[in-house]
Amino acid sequence: MTTQYPTPAAVLTAVQHTCPTPGNPYEEALWHTRLAETCETLAADARSIARSAINTIETNGITHPDYTIIRPVKTISRVNLDKLKTLFPRIAEKLTHIRACDAEKLIGRTELCHLTEEIAGDRILPYLRINISDLAKELSPAELPAYLITTQKPLDPCIIRREDTHVLV
Repeated sequence: MTTQYPTPAAVLTAVQHTCPTPGNPYEEALWHTRLAETCETLAADARSIARSAINTIETNGITHPDYTIIRPVKTISRVNLDKLKTLFPRIAEKLTHIRACDAEKLIGRTELCHLTEEIAGDRILPYLRINISDLAKELSPAELPAYLITTQKPLDPCIIRREDTHVLV
C-alpha cells in the first residue's frame, strides 16, 4: 500500500468538503483568514509531532526497510581572521569590523551612544532613541504619555461580524 501524503490542494478540497467556502465575499474573507490561522497552528503541531516521532525512532533504535533518517546540514562559512591577519594584514585591517549588536553587548548601549556621539557629532541626532520600557521605569504612569509620540500603522484589513465590533478598541 502506498501512503498518500497531503498536498495543499488535497487539504483545501477536504476542508471545503467539510466546511464549504462561503459565497459572500465578507464571509469568504473571514473563512480564509480563519483557515490561514488554523493552517499555521496545524503546521506547528505537525512539526512538533514529526520531531517527537523522529526522537522515538532514534531513542528506540527503530528501523524500517523502506525508510532512513538523514540529518541535512547547512554549510556556513566565516573568515579565518587569524590566518588572514597573518597572510594579508592590510586586507584584514581594512575589512575587520564588529556588528553593532555585538558592540552593544560588549560596551553597553549608553557607552556606545557616547562613543558614537564623540565620533559623529550632531549627525547622531536623527538616530537617537529611548526605549519606552526604560523610560517607564523612570517616570510615573501618569507622566509617561506626555513624552510619547503615538502614530498608527495600517495593518491588513480583516473581516469581523458586526456583533463582534464591541471587541475593537
